Amino acid sequence: MTCIIIDDEASSRDTIKSILTNYCPELKILAEAENVESAYSAILLHKPDLVFLDIEMPDGNAFDLLQRIHSIQFKIIFTTAYEQYALNAIKIDDADYLLKPLSIKEVLGAVDRMKSKLQASIPKENLYQLLSTFKIPKTYNPYIPIPTSNGFELIQTKDIIKCEANRKSVV
Repeated sequence: MTCIIIDDEASSRDTIKSILTNYCPELKILAEAENVESAYSAILLHKPDLVFLDIEMPDGNAFDLLQRIHSIQFKIIFTTAYEQYALNAIKIDDADYLLKPLSIKEVLGAVDRMKSKLQASIPKENLYQLLSTFKIPKTYNPYIPIPTSNGFELIQTKDIIKCEANRKSVV
């Protein structure tokens, strides 16, 4: 399995690289990138199986990068210090989400989940559906993605009167 580490902070890249080197010898690190532009080039050149992807970078964000890639053929582990993205980066089949500071246990768990997903060869529709929600201006998101058995259903916030959740479903 191959990967690329994308983060504008060298210390974050070093942390991920150290964890992978020490605990995931089967994972080959192909490249590192510190911004959207170099990340885009590295992904096109190396065609990784997995990308560790910081969300906020000086020249854009992870979603800007992903929207530029026409055919996403890799799994993603989002790594960020910003909790506000957790609502948008709902756990989907092709991605995982880790908050910084990263722990060894969390990184290894995410890598294991992505290995399983790679072996299962799951379609990319869910990722593209998630990315479509990020085209809405950051100041206001009139939709909330609700997971269903077939992917996601986008519900307009103006249509929601009450929302409850339990561990398995949203009512």
